Amino acid sequence: MRKQSSMTAFTKKTPPSTSGLQGRTIATPVSGVKRPIEERPRVKSSEGAHTLGRQAKFRKLIGDGESKDQESYREVQNRFNWLDDKLVRDAKGHRPQHQMYDPRTVTVPAEAFKKLSDSQKQYWEIKQNYRDVMLFFKVGTFYELYEDDAQIGHDVLGWKMTITGVGHCRQVGCPEGRIDENVAKLTAAGYKVGRVEQVETAAQAKARRGPKAKIIRQLTRIHTPATATGALGTDAVHLMAICELDDSLLTSSHSPMTQQASSQRSRAHFGFAFLDAAAGRFYVGTAIDDAARANLGAILTQVAPKEVLTTKGSLSPTTARLLTQPPVPLQLSYVDAGSEFPDATCSLDMLLKQGWLKQLQLPSRLNQQGPAPAYAALAALCAYLKRMRADQELASGAQLVVPYDLYAAALCLDGPTLANLELLEGSSGEAEGSLLAALDTCASPGGSRLLRQWLCRPLRHIPDINNRLDAVDEICNRGGLIAPLRRLLKGMPDLERALGRARNSTAPPQEGLPDWAVKAAQNRRLSALAGAAQAVQSAITALNTLSCGGDDRQRGPAQSPLLQGAVASVPAKHSSAMQAVEAIDAALTYSQAPMKKGKGKAAAAAASQPQLASQAMGTEEEESPLEQDIAVTSELLERFNAHAAVWEALESALSCVDVLASFAAFSQSQLAPTCRPHLLPPGDPPHPNQPHLTPHLLYQLH
Repeated sequence: MRKQSSMTAFTKKTPPSTSGLQGRTIATPVSGVKRPIEERPRVKSSEGAHTLGRQAKFRKLIGDGESKDQESYREVQNRFNWLDDKLVRDAKGHRPQHQMYDPRTVTVPAEAFKKLSDSQKQYWEIKQNYRDVMLFFKVGTFYELYEDDAQIGHDVLGWKMTITGVGHCRQVGCPEGRIDENVAKLTAAGYKVGRVEQVETAAQAKARRGPKAKIIRQLTRIHTPATATGALGTDAVHLMAICELDDSLLTSSHSPMTQQASSQRSRAHFGFAFLDAAAGRFYVGTAIDDAARANLGAILTQVAPKEVLTTKGSLSPTTARLLTQPPVPLQLSYVDAGSEFPDATCSLDMLLKQGWLKQLQLPSRLNQQGPAPAYAALAALCAYLKRMRADQELASGAQLVVPYDLYAAALCLDGPTLANLELLEGSSGEAEGSLLAALDTCASPGGSRLLRQWLCRPLRHIPDINNRLDAVDEICNRGGLIAPLRRLLKGMPDLERALGRARNSTAPPQEGLPDWAVKAAQNRRLSALAGAAQAVQSAITALNTLSCGGDDRQRGPAQSPLLQGAVASVPAKHSSAMQAVEAIDAALTYSQAPMKKGKGKAAAAAASQPQLASQAMGTEEEESPLEQDIAVTSELLERFNAHAAVWEALESALSCVDVLASFAAFSQSQLAPTCRPHLLPPGDPPHPNQPHLTPHLLYQLH
């Protein structure tokens, strides 16, 4: 059974909705009660108009009577009453009570649309398909939110509500210099946030299409809590898709699940995929589950997705119940079957032919004929990213697609077991009081994330367990061995996230953006490239300390197999992988301009912004300097990402050593004597006359 603490955490942390299903609330500057006129103090005429004006202002301040602002707000509310719950319809005309109602869309009545200004027509042409997204609409040098989005801006960010402007509707906004900050705040609060950019100025529009020309605007990348890539904490952030496959459809002998399930037709079969956007990595997997959906609960607990995609009517009642009452906080989103989520019975060959996965590099030697529910779920992730205008960044082909084994030859800890043992959360539903909180003294974010994975999937293969114990023993007995590496780790960038940014920056800036936006995107690509190269070099420096014994040089390099394997993950000095890093170093230069006083982080970022030293690689002579920079950056990123397997091994080794050091620190922090368990395989008795059939533990005190 799930614990009440988990459910409490879910209710508290459920992401907010912008769909309007909770009712439209109207913020007004004055909310007083109108008093009868006879109760109001009379003013003598000799006091003059000045006194009357002051008293009118006072009455307005205390809410005595209805102000013009209130009248205007009521008029706006009436004009946009088609957004109210009782009148709203989705793009297909369904009301909220309809089974197939889609809260992500809205129908703008034809009569209401005619009365809108040109710019507002632009806005609602986009908004009608993105009602679930807060849209910042660029007007000159300001970004504006309208109607229900404005209400959220007022409630969450404390912005003053107005009804001025070309739209004559509720609106709030911010100057363009603060847009990134406010998008980040709203995304952190649980909202999907997009920007409608001007791709030309008013002067350019008039010069190109006449004095009455309408400025062309374009919806750009939509940021969501589940696809966040910047300003993240230690924990990984995931977007997941799940589909359920009917047993009766598993008739193909090519299906990898058919033989396992032939005698267990009552069980549920799932395909799932999830994206770690910050790491630039997709995962795909399948699972066979029992009636209690214990394995699905384990998947949700292990991955802890921010958002889960599925389709209405495609899940069994038991599965649907678990997703609406999950063991972890998540947002459940329904997408259209067929257009946004292919059928679970589709084969991988069919998905590839239909173009669902054309931008991804899939693992080799995959079965392409039988049902592929995991890749149907992966296709749904790609469709979601396309709708969010994030596919060019997050599904560009540079991202890795990795098979995900639910238990990975480890102990099978299902969702209830993970919760009841308090491995990840204590009794309060928070990390405090859990085994994870007790063990996690990792010096790097990657180490903390790996420790969480190890706790969810404990080893059961005795040689692997002994390898970890050998490494912990060596670290405990040679404190100086690991000390330099831990010092370096504390000042290092997050290697996994740095590699993810490099993968996500492979594609050039989105076409159609104004020059300033293209330059900003190009600067981010250069920063990602430089950051990845620097993170790799720092990781190599840290791991090389093990090869010389760290601060314990007299006893030589590390001896345990895991620590030796970590050292072996470092690429050779003259390898092609290191040549790619050296090429980046040679191509980049950094501004040496001194920072201006009072500019803080912004000045520091500008001073450290990497630039291309020269267009050393061949480019077309007709290209502008910016286009040349984009082409050179693309080539450097492609060359760096070609060695993804090398960098992944490096990151895995570094995180592994960090977790082992954390285990050693926990062991040494205990006041009582500690012991090392000695595990015996089944059938191997500790004493000749005491046979046993299960794994056994022997303890030897140190």
